Amino acid sequence: MEATSSSQEWVTIQIDVSGPPRLPVWGSYWFVLQKDFKYTYKGFHKLAQKYKTSILGLFLGPIPAVVVHDYDSIRQVVIRPEFQGRVKIPLFNVRTYNKNLGTYFPPR
Repeated sequence: MEATSSSQEWVTIQIDVSGPPRLPVWGSYWFVLQKDFKYTYKGFHKLAQKYKTSILGLFLGPIPAVVVHDYDSIRQVVIRPEFQGRVKIPLFNVRTYNKNLGTYFPPR
């Protein structure tokens, strides 16, 4: 999966993950809705079961996304700086005093 954009800064990461194909405009989101329209988290879970993976790569519209399902994989993803996923917006810079504070998860 590779992401590039002229209006936003994307980090280019080569990830070999399985997931549904990408459709124009919708991305892969239509496949999530087909699995479970009312509860999208269940749709993601069903897609992960279909592709037999705990890390699901897909596109939500034009934006690449990675959906992680099990606790060990989540811990591995959270500690990697490539997956911080914060968009460069001036409001975030003002609120965080120009620091990348990362992602917060409460203690387990």
